[in-house]
Amino acid sequence: MKDSATLELTEGQQLALDQLHRIVQASHGAVAATHVAATANRPGYVEARISVGCANLPRTGGGLRLRSVEAVTLLIPPDFPFRAPSVRTRHTRFAGAPHVNWGRHLCLYRSTATEWDPADGMYGFVNRLLDWFEAAAAGELDRPGDPLPPRTP
Repeated sequence: MKDSATLELTEGQQLALDQLHRIVQASHGAVAATHVAATANRPGYVEARISVGCANLPRTGGGLRLRSVEAVTLLIPPDFPFRAPSVRTRHTRFAGAPHVNWGRHLCLYRSTATEWDPADGMYGFVNRLLDWFEAAAAGELDRPGDPLPPRTP
């Protein structure tokens, strides 16, 4: 990862980046981190750009058309792990799909208040992200019985 040495990070953000670094190392190329920087529009947050390998995910006709590598930006709050990060795409190709808010924000949790566990840290968050891509490829973002996410115009 680049640029993290020049940032002023909270302890939580440093923990998040350390965990993300370990995830990247253990993933054998399935997850890559390319850039870390302060966010321009959310003071105190750090953004980490990562790439997720999606080429080997099982796909169906009803699934989202994923590229072989999908790039996303993780937004890490200053009080991580007590508040969950968020994730957004740099494109709007997924706009209108279930669990995509405002055209580019991926909804990984029905409710972070009840589902986010600070003890899981970035490991749990990245697992949720990988699960999201797997469900998206298979056309299973909205499974029967799941509550409906909020929709935006």
